[in-house]
Amino acid sequence: MGLELEVKLFAGVREALGRESVRVRLEAAEPRVADLLEHLAAEHPEIERRRASLGVAVNQELASPQRALQAGDEVALIPPLGGG
Repeated sequence: MGLELEVKLFAGVREALGRESVRVRLEAAEPRVADLLEHLAAEHPEIERRRASLGVAVNQELASPQRALQAGDEVALIPPLGGG
């Protein structure tokens, strides 16, 4: 079975991977944001290096690592925001 998602990339992650999004297939029975991050970090060293500072938005809301993912979710990796 598994869950397929498109993950939108922004800022430094987009530049590092050279694309605007990546497709991911998660095989966990009940995939969560933590599973997604683990998968992306394993596939993309650039994401692993930035992992501690990345946020994940699901359906345009910042999501915790325990947030469940479902088919049709809009997912994005959000870099830290600067400024002040």
